[in-house]
Amino acid sequence: MRFELSDEHALLRQSARELLEAEAPLETTRPVMEDDPEGTPKALYATLAELGYLGLWLPEDEGGAGLGYLGLAVLQHELGRVACPGPALELCVAIEALHRCGERDW
Repeated sequence: MRFELSDEHALLRQSARELLEAEAPLETTRPVMEDDPEGTPKALYATLAELGYLGLWLPEDEGGAGLGYLGLAVLQHELGRVACPGPALELCVAIEALHRCGERDW
């Protein structure tokens, strides 16, 4: 079986890689991991949220990029590639949970 990313997913990978290499190099994030009690680069997470990375798998008509769970996997891979500290996956799961709550007729 041959697996290749779509053009959209490849663009996501490239843009996330460039952002994280610039904003989260190990020499910047390591002190956060070791010295900050929260262990989270808050400015980076604010940037990720502002750019829509934390909800990019959501449908476009609901504020996401419509890249599905493969898009989420691509983002998580790039975050792991630079050893980015913090609750990236937890935030994405929380966003998914909130999204699903909105689908219910309370």
